[in-house]
Amino acid sequence: LGLAAWPTVQARFFPDSIGAVDAESQVAADSSAMSLSDGSAGEAQAVNEAAGTIAVEAVIGPPVTDSAATDSAPAPRPPRTGDLVVLNAADSSNAAAFAVYFVSANTVEEARPPARVDALAAVAVSPVPLGANGARWFRVTVGAGTDSTQAVALLTRLREAEQIGVTSGSIIRVPYAFRLEEGLAVEMTSDAIERWGRRGIRAYALRQTSGDVTLYTGAFQTPIQATMLADSLHGVGIPPMLVYRTGRTF
Repeated sequence: LGLAAWPTVQARFFPDSIGAVDAESQVAADSSAMSLSDGSAGEAQAVNEAAGTIAVEAVIGPPVTDSAATDSAPAPRPPRTGDLVVLNAADSSNAAAFAVYFVSANTVEEARPPARVDALAAVAVSPVPLGANGARWFRVTVGAGTDSTQAVALLTRLREAEQIGVTSGSIIRVPYAFRLEEGLAVEMTSDAIERWGRRGIRAYALRQTSGDVTLYTGAFQTPIQATMLADSLHGVGIPPMLVYRTGRTF
């Protein structure tokens, strides 16, 4: 019921572009706001987030179908929550978990960041079912830091540059993502992101301690949140490899 009262367009996060749901509306829409913590009580803070997704086909495009397939043939079952296994559990303590939450919108058009935000590092547009009734929205987050102070510094820079309003934004803990590709040289990153984009998948890059680059898509608070995107990746023949995202922006 709270979701019905939200603005349909987000107005505060991007002052002269698309709008966003304000903090008061977020609290009303999601009474079970989560706490952020990387293991130290000093970094715990409330998350004022209202989020969800629309149909997953809008995330990466509709799956390619085989015209020769018969109507009677049962469709393969996509992975569900119980099937998602975090592949690099040993990296949990090194996860680049913290990001700046920008906006949630119920259409991909409303969630699409303006150019000046889209050019920032680690921009993720994630389909996540949240709220009391599990409504589906798109959530936009930016950045990837191993502690909340990095995300706070990013948020401060964005406000000082007037890329978001002075009363907007929050810090969110999103340690999980789907790994698309790893072991890339830095100079190959842009081409690889464009290649995934042509397949309808929004990728972002984090540089590893080895110097190589890993590409991810999505940013999630829990594996359950990642289920819908996993289904969509499965639908276009891409194994959904859920991991703790690691590395740094560059």
